[in-house]
Amino acid sequence: MTSAFRFLVGTGFWLVGTLDLFGTAASSLFPLRMASVPSLSVPDSLGYSPFPGALVRRIAAARSGPGEWACEPAVAVHPTNPAQAVVGTVLSRIHRTGSLGAQWESQTVQSPFGVYGDPVLAYGPDGRLYYFHLSDSDGKGWKGEGLLDRMVVQWSDDNGETWSSGVGIGYRPPKDQDKEWVCIDPRTGHLHLTWTEFDVYGSKKSTHRSRILYAKSTDRGASWTSPTVLSLLEGDCRDDDGTTEGAVPALDNRGRLHVVWSRDGKLWYNRSDDAGGTWLAKEHLVAAQPGGWTFSIPALGRANGLPFTVCRGEEEVFTLFGTQQNDFARLWTVVSRDQGEHWQTPVEFRPEPGCQNAFFGALSVDPATQHLHAISYAQDSELKIRTYYSRSTDAGRTWTHLPLQASGFTTQPEVFFGDYNHLEVKNGQVYAVWTEQYNGVNSVWCLSLNEVALFGENPPRHP
Repeated sequence: MTSAFRFLVGTGFWLVGTLDLFGTAASSLFPLRMASVPSLSVPDSLGYSPFPGALVRRIAAARSGPGEWACEPAVAVHPTNPAQAVVGTVLSRIHRTGSLGAQWESQTVQSPFGVYGDPVLAYGPDGRLYYFHLSDSDGKGWKGEGLLDRMVVQWSDDNGETWSSGVGIGYRPPKDQDKEWVCIDPRTGHLHLTWTEFDVYGSKKSTHRSRILYAKSTDRGASWTSPTVLSLLEGDCRDDDGTTEGAVPALDNRGRLHVVWSRDGKLWYNRSDDAGGTWLAKEHLVAAQPGGWTFSIPALGRANGLPFTVCRGEEEVFTLFGTQQNDFARLWTVVSRDQGEHWQTPVEFRPEPGCQNAFFGALSVDPATQHLHAISYAQDSELKIRTYYSRSTDAGRTWTHLPLQASGFTTQPEVFFGDYNHLEVKNGQVYAVWTEQYNGVNSVWCLSLNEVALFGENPPRHP
């Protein structure tokens, strides 16, 4: 799909030039020398530092507690105390640190609506912590009618120690609600939620359709607007390339909402200029997504290239997404620098030169510095997977990619590995969370990183 050319630009880094999706030259930074780290097969590692100013710690392992599948981690960082962070994992586990990731406490969360995975966590500006997840309201899982019957939000006012019973969102039986994400306005505290609605999840009938929905709360999660349909072009219900999925809402500094999702081998976009009150009459095409959003990764099985979207400042919208052609999975960035009106040609985001597959990318923007940060996987020809933390200080034009394992790990396709990883950055403090697997057992790890300590610079602060 692409060709690569490399230039030595300084001690310890390669500048990696690639061709973009349409053949245009692009470049990024890659570290030449890999950090030497301890074996990650230690069941209860005390952690390690892959590079200065960084700590990696295992925070969860499968079957270590009720509802612990140890995958699909999501993290939220306290708005004023960066030492405080909370992580959610499938199915129903919460992990808390008040020590910059050095120590963690774990618990299982319950709700009358059930807690059934797809965790998404976010802090409001007042310090209230929100936990979004799927429902299982009759407690029967896939055998019952209550699975996926609504989205659920619970909140905590003590950094995750105790939780409300929860509020349902988008209850429209018999339709199924899945794949949610949230963003919160730091000025108003208003919550903006997007997700996929299925007429019947997994159905192959052409009459059963899927769509992207949006809802808003202005009272700290207590009540929600009726769902608004963002996708005039509906998808199928197969939970495959033809399904509308991957909607991640993002707010720019003017309060506009931007949403990108996948369907039928393309990325689609909608925008609200009035904080969710009204939307474009029809979604716009962003870019092609060759091979669609569902992947098959060797030794892993099903994976995906669903888009992850963030905003930078008042004008820029960034999406990280994946493609798969000729059995090679690749990650790409696509950016609009005029509020979503026009989109530039996608540019390859390759965390590791020569990797066979790159997938599960997520983005974060530090509100203080406007630096871009990312987490992703790269799989080599020996089917070993390594996690990469990446950073850009020039609006996504170049990237520094740093590996978080010395040799990587291998997976077993019969073990559910999850669908995503996550990271969040505030005031130069990075928390990135991801899944690893050893001998068929999942574990979740967290990188806690001080950007200034690692890169030796004091970046300017943005209002």
